[in-house]
Amino acid sequence: MGAFGQEASINIRIGTMNSQDSAHLKQKVSSRSDPHLLGFRVRAKLGRGTWSNIFQVEDPSTGQMYALKHVRLPAHGDLRVLARAKEEWDIGSQLTHPVLRRYVRLLPESNGTGHVTGYGLLTEFFDCPMRSRVIFDFSDTLDILRRVACALDSMHSAGFVHGALRPGCLYVSVLGRVRLGGVGDATVNGKVKPLRSGSPGYLAPEIVRGQAVTPATDAFLFASTAYTLFLDKFHPAAIRSDPIAAKQIPPELFGIDAPIKELITSIPDALAQFIDQALHSEPSERPQLHDLLDELQWHDRQQESTCKPLDAPPPITPVALKQHCPRNPRTPQARRTCGAQRETLHSHAFGYRILRWLGDGAWSRVYLAEHTATQTCVALKHVHAVNAREDHHLASVRNEWERCRNFTHPNLRRAHALLHVGESLESARILALVMEALDCTPLLETQLDPSLAFGVLRDTASALTYIHSHGFIHANVKPQSVFVSCGRTTKLAGLGQMIPVDATVDNTRIQLGYTAPEMLKRRALSDKVDVFALASMSVLLLTGKFAPEAAEVLVGGEGIPHDEIGSDLPLHQQILDVSSDFSRLVQKSLASNPSQRPT
Repeated sequence: MGAFGQEASINIRIGTMNSQDSAHLKQKVSSRSDPHLLGFRVRAKLGRGTWSNIFQVEDPSTGQMYALKHVRLPAHGDLRVLARAKEEWDIGSQLTHPVLRRYVRLLPESNGTGHVTGYGLLTEFFDCPMRSRVIFDFSDTLDILRRVACALDSMHSAGFVHGALRPGCLYVSVLGRVRLGGVGDATVNGKVKPLRSGSPGYLAPEIVRGQAVTPATDAFLFASTAYTLFLDKFHPAAIRSDPIAAKQIPPELFGIDAPIKELITSIPDALAQFIDQALHSEPSERPQLHDLLDELQWHDRQQESTCKPLDAPPPITPVALKQHCPRNPRTPQARRTCGAQRETLHSHAFGYRILRWLGDGAWSRVYLAEHTATQTCVALKHVHAVNAREDHHLASVRNEWERCRNFTHPNLRRAHALLHVGESLESARILALVMEALDCTPLLETQLDPSLAFGVLRDTASALTYIHSHGFIHANVKPQSVFVSCGRTTKLAGLGQMIPVDATVDNTRIQLGYTAPEMLKRRALSDKVDVFALASMSVLLLTGKFAPEAAEVLVGGEGIPHDEIGSDLPLHQQILDVSSDFSRLVQKSLASNPSQRPT
């Protein structure tokens, strides 16, 4: 592997080189660039179908990630393959439910004579792992089933049947966001599926018999999938319906042919009754999924009716902590400490259902929340100014919204809306900034190989370039502000502490190990503050130690422990995968004098 410029792109705001070095690196980049397909940069192969391959691709102009299903006309020239791909687009492009995969664009591929020889189906990239053999806890399973039932009901209302539901179609992110795949096997209601698609143990009898599929087909598959999620076994009725399944599935995975209520006593009665009845061999004898959804949503609404709004703090649950946590804490630190112990589930605010507490900022609390109408997951930054002395907290979140509302860079955390309690935004004492929920792992908890480390640094640098071009400095670049998804997408957060170029900062913004020397002198700052911090983070990611230059900056008289400080040797002499070009770039960026750092 080569330098950062070879793996990422040397055009980053960590610094610049002279024209000779830059031309040399650009030549290396062009000779080792990622393959392209239909105008998109291929990042990884995700899987394959009978006549297709599926790739993770990146739009070169925006950096946005997509999944691209590439279907080619087979050698024997069977046009039904292309017709099926076109039908998949016709169905998928009409589906809008947030749990379902979003279809973005149909990309025809033709030969020199103008005949279509293939299609590219550009779809939403599920940046979370498939959960085909994962045992969820009981409450999570109920929540997953409720969301899947809602998505299937949306498909049925549009006149389509999924027809291939199984645990392998479920994707669940680290934040619990559910996505339903397998839409490529969907069929028009009342139509016979052109192929016997599906998995053993999850084939409805009418599919095996070559009969038309209906919403009752999805009811059977939903019940079979629910049984597996709860018990990690195949329901005997699902095995009996498919002779192939009886031969391929090991006997130890066969479930017990008994009412599910006898196996799981805590399961809601309506769901238990539905599972038992929906596995009937005759579609006309099965209950409707829509009726089950009404029951599950009614149960959910009953829970929400007992919720407490966030502006009425919920009680502290651990009894042992009550002596350390007064019910009405007076200081900001006390409110942060106590709030972390409060029960936030089954609370609601601003039309969102609070799922769980994510963490605290300097003067805010962040929750994972779900919009009750659209089931969209967001991060909700909640700020409550108790008295006039805390009004500057409200001003800070208003400024954050005004600065970030129009940011569109794919590696920056998006801000969606600023909500308030009261007649106007200016007079409100309770605010909530609705932000993108990051289905990512904190950078320091991510297993980083050199290739991924270079990718993270490249994407972070690209995001900083964007911020600088809008006249701001991040001023808080550190590993804790960077998140990486399982699909290797980088997200830079911590935008609440951005400052305009030429502004000064106070000591509350200073982070040991990533603080440029000029930040301690209360002088007007430039974007070279971020250059220093990113260079310091580069050294930490690649060596596991702090750069000696960063360790020279003392904060409050304290410094970095000696055993956490790295070598004085240039990076390329410590790490074989680092080039001398990149090593020199980092070294220049760590200069104590801002004027000596690259721009």
